[in-house]
Amino acid sequence: MHTASWQREAVITCVVGGLLMSLAATTWGHSDLDPRQSIPNKWETYTLNVPTETEVSTVQVRLLVPREFEIEMLEHSQVWQITKARDERGYIREVTWSGSSIPPQTFAELKLLIRNPATPGTYVWKIEQYSQVATTVSLVAIGIAVTLIIVTVLGILQGHRGRVQEHQ
Repeated sequence: MHTASWQREAVITCVVGGLLMSLAATTWGHSDLDPRQSIPNKWETYTLNVPTETEVSTVQVRLLVPREFEIEMLEHSQVWQITKARDERGYIREVTWSGSSIPPQTFAELKLLIRNPATPGTYVWKIEQYSQVATTVSLVAIGIAVTLIIVTVLGILQGHRGRVQEHQ
């Protein structure tokens, strides 16, 4: 009977922890990149449009650049802290804008100077948008999950100790 109790607690802990972690990973936003069609092998100014469609400000934007594109420069910003990761050729592969915010029901435009690939085709850009609530919920969810794991381990150890004492 003691075994069933700790197993039930462990299952409940895993389910609750999983639900909290899935909630923390959710972010909202419909960022897009213009132009949607470009001339092959031409340098163009692209605009990353980042709207905040929730009631909580956007606090970070991350852009992952397809390898076929060459980014040499970004528009200067006195508002955002810009972090860049470059590849072995020196081209920017990842850009993160942080340290500022885009309030609810507003948008920001972030500009980049980009050389299009020589080969026409369809390319996928990954744009991630983060809000303060997602960051806060993530930290709370991690704290709760760690606490539940510790409580479960202590319960298992206590149950094991009780069974050892019963056998003696």
